[in-house]
Amino acid sequence: MFFTENFACRLNSFKSLSIKGNNKISKQEIKNLISEVFKIPGLTHVDLNYPDHFIDIQPRELKSIISRKGLKLNGLAMRYYGNKSFERGAFFHPNLKIRNQAVELTLQAIDALNAMGGNLLTIWLGQDGYDYPFQIDYFESYQILLKTFRRIASYNKKIRISIEYKPFGPRSFGILPSMSSTLLLIKDIALPNVGATLDFCHSLLARENPANAASQALKEHRLYGIHLNDGFGKRDDGLSVGSVHLMQTVELLYVLARCNYKGTIYFDTFPVGINPADECRFNIHKVMTINRLIKNINSSKLKNLLKTQDGIAANKLILENLKLFSNKP
Repeated sequence: MFFTENFACRLNSFKSLSIKGNNKISKQEIKNLISEVFKIPGLTHVDLNYPDHFIDIQPRELKSIISRKGLKLNGLAMRYYGNKSFERGAFFHPNLKIRNQAVELTLQAIDALNAMGGNLLTIWLGQDGYDYPFQIDYFESYQILLKTFRRIASYNKKIRISIEYKPFGPRSFGILPSMSSTLLLIKDIALPNVGATLDFCHSLLARENPANAASQALKEHRLYGIHLNDGFGKRDDGLSVGSVHLMQTVELLYVLARCNYKGTIYFDTFPVGINPADECRFNIHKVMTINRLIKNINSSKLKNLLKTQDGIAANKLILENLKLFSNKP
């Protein structure tokens, strides 16, 4: 089994250490954030948001700043929420002119990503959803979404387009609520450079088991991104890894290792009232500890237990390796 040791974090989580303000970040502020991230042992990659991390800095200069710190670029994530024009939607806004603006912004991000030597663009369509019955035409909206993703994915086929689904928030219903709906769209797009990003909290909101959702995408070779965090399943809490759903986190990491997932694990957390650097260090330590313990599991024994669907015995085996269970009372 392959255990990835590529880790990235949510850069804006560190704003409280160096800057204050909105989502638009200046060149100096970006430098400060990357300097803070660089101090964290084990962190290997950086994710950036487009366009808010590119307000007054060119892609090649930003790449140079990251490289000088010994870090690598994991990818860019689209952010449409900073533009009021997209409040009613980005890719299927009722106004064609607005939809084209969203597409052009996305193509600019692809150009920036290409200039930086990266190849992963994550798209979360938070604004593309609905709040009322009879608010959208589901059939037409899906066709618009399909054509838009084909246009974006065809623009530069060296760039992987990863769709991050979410069942709700900020809209009452998201247009892509689950891994299954996302994979169906990817199948209909029918291009080799489109995949899915699994966010642990989003998967919980969708009433999915994250390990099962990941296995669906892995089976199709379409799992492009992992956003690791945790929550209580009622909102996008963005808590520290494994803080609520430890066993499900272990299962997800086991599935990723079993399928030799080589991507970067991105800690998409929202630390409030705690030091973000301390939380990030703890996230890395926890994942590395879980991976080390998974290596010690008797894999043949676990596979036999999975075949017999003996959930109690399998959980006991996992807990024993996690040092959380003893046969002695």
